Amino acid sequence: MVDEAQTEELTPEPSPRPLRVAWIASRGTLERFGRVYQPLAIGLMDEMVSITALHPAGADLRQLPTPAVATVAYRMGKWWTSWRRVADDLLAGLRNKRFDLIHALEASSAELAQRIAAALDVPYVVSSYSLGDGGRLRRFHRAPKAVFAASTAILKDLRRYRFLPADSIHLLRPGVYQVRQATCFIEPQYSVTIVAGGKMDDLAANSAVVKAFSELRSRNYDCVFFILGSGRAERQVRRLSERLAMRQTLTFSDAQPLWELPGMFKSADIYISPVPSRTLDIECLLAMAAGVPVLASSEGAADFIRSGQTSLMFARGDASDLAEKLTGLLEDRPSAKKLAESALAYLRENHGAAGMVAEVSRTYRSLLAPKA
Repeated sequence: MVDEAQTEELTPEPSPRPLRVAWIASRGTLERFGRVYQPLAIGLMDEMVSITALHPAGADLRQLPTPAVATVAYRMGKWWTSWRRVADDLLAGLRNKRFDLIHALEASSAELAQRIAAALDVPYVVSSYSLGDGGRLRRFHRAPKAVFAASTAILKDLRRYRFLPADSIHLLRPGVYQVRQATCFIEPQYSVTIVAGGKMDDLAANSAVVKAFSELRSRNYDCVFFILGSGRAERQVRRLSERLAMRQTLTFSDAQPLWELPGMFKSADIYISPVPSRTLDIECLLAMAAGVPVLASSEGAADFIRSGQTSLMFARGDASDLAEKLTGLLEDRPSAKKLAESALAYLRENHGAAGMVAEVSRTYRSLLAPKA
């Protein structure tokens, strides 16, 4: 015979009620942060949260777990967008859909999220990946119920604008999948592959990368070099590489889709982030997650760039300093691997997918819980 105490212990907890959430992406969101939203969408399925992604027509959806995540496309103007018109068009196409919550996946889609949420009379939340997003969000007449800040620097910056109570701005470090161990220098019979990423808008910083590569070549290191990205300074940087006769060993490539980067980084031995960014350096995060040692010129908006623990720092625009730091990694490959392993350990502790999913699910449900 089972007593009442045992019966209580055997009674399973009730399942959480299903939630219906609309994710709103703006131009480029899924291309930039798809590697973050992919594990989030998968994890939220287990939390009884169904996702519908509202995205610009033509967006790259390969990183979303479709068809489990429903998708609805909307049209944007080429140079400017009337969010009121976009919202009206979207709402006309969503007549038969019901949502409990709207989530703007970047601050750039927050105005559209605000309009959709107001029309449906539901709350909305925003993910922030850039310093200065608070300046945009504080202008809205209907504030979000919560904001997810991708780093402590972004969190502090958002709270500085005082458009929301401090406890409504949550630290949510992006969760990404990580390899089990460092992948650098595992095939010594091949040339060392060094990759530099980021926008090529800063002539001095990107020129320093090319000069450092040239210096390594003059020291007879067997390396091949890649520069990923484009920008205002690209033409001048390419000309510099030609003057330094780097054509045979240096390859320029436009910014790669993020879904391709983890595969590319697995064949890289060193990654360089030459220019600090006010937006979270997702390419640098993915390089670390792929087990590659990182050289960075600044922490920028990121938590995961930590001098001596997850990366080595060099002076921005200083080709000599960068060349010396690269030489140190090439000469002491066990230390390079140790740095990559340390970065992986940090990411497992602070950038895991499970923690990200739990925090988002908890926040969604707390906003929709009945008021006491």
